[in-house]
Amino acid sequence: MKSKKLAVLISILMIVVLVVVLASTIFRVRTISFNFLNQRYVLKDCTQDDYLNDVTVPYGDSIFLVDKAKMISSLEHNNPYLNVISVETTFPNNLVVHAAEREEVYAIRFGAEADDTFAICDQNLKILKFCNNAYLHRVGYIAPIKVNISYADVDLAADGYDTADFINNIYITPVLQNLANAFAKAGYNMVSLKGFATEINLRESGNFVVNSSGAELEFVKTVELTTKYGINITISNATTLLDTKVALGLQVYDIEHDKHNTTGEIYVFENSGKIVASYRQ
Repeated sequence: MKSKKLAVLISILMIVVLVVVLASTIFRVRTISFNFLNQRYVLKDCTQDDYLNDVTVPYGDSIFLVDKAKMISSLEHNNPYLNVISVETTFPNNLVVHAAEREEVYAIRFGAEADDTFAICDQNLKILKFCNNAYLHRVGYIAPIKVNISYADVDLAADGYDTADFINNIYITPVLQNLANAFAKAGYNMVSLKGFATEINLRESGNFVVNSSGAELEFVKTVELTTKYGINITISNATTLLDTKVALGLQVYDIEHDKHNTTGEIYVFENSGKIVASYRQ
């Protein structure tokens, strides 16, 4: 009986030793490969070594102990256009990085209107690069949508941000993100959105509101979209119900587009608890 127990213990010990030996030799990270899930344009000439440059690569580490979250963060910080979806473990010793190239959606002007600095961002407002106005007008370049900001309480300065940072401003971040999401729900992907709009102005409009104490000037944050076709869309109070306002504005836009109108403005606003979209020449 004792000999049987001893044999079992020895067997278990040998298995443990075998697992430890395998883990320390075979199950060590030796290769890292990349699998892109979309078409590459900016990154088309980049190699695997380019992506891993200046990244702490876990070569030689146990494949079971790789800090994938840290690896993703490092990859995305050093490669602004890289959007890492996941890191897959393929045994015995390979990691596969599933990634996509970030789409250039907005070119946000930094500073005053006379300044010539733009931050090219994706729809999540990650800064992919800084550029000037001439860069946006290169021949053959499908430029992102220019964004001009004239909100009194927003002052973007280029020296406050670096490439790969996210613009996180309580007044503009939700508006631009919600705007992209609203167009996506309306059937526009980011490429077709850039084909639809050339410029977005974020400004404040003053409206007089009458209450018990008299008339007061109330400032409302407004989004103005300049379209390539010529009919512009202005959305009043863009901080609320933006999905619905964009959808309604696009419905009226399609009607006027079908009439071959190439000028005028669609004004979307709230009136007595309802959302109204009105076209005016």
